[in-house]
Amino acid sequence: PSKIVTWLKYLQLLFFPTKLSSDYSYNTFPYVDFANTTVLISLSIWLSIAVYTVYAIAKRKFIAFALAGFLLFF
Repeated sequence: PSKIVTWLKYLQLLFFPTKLSSDYSYNTFPYVDFANTTVLISLSIWLSIAVYTVYAIAKRKFIAFALAGFLLFF
């Protein structure tokens, strides 16, 4: 669950790159469990991006290639 919350932070930094750091190592992000609502929000955002990517690939939309590349490298 802590890693899923970290993914949300990465997505936030992609759009709003403020307070960047060169070291996001141990104890930068606090430990959370699945009862935390931030985990569910992050999981729903990433799952919706993945589902939309599959939908866009099926419809042969141009954005699908960008999203697929982003998800594959992520």
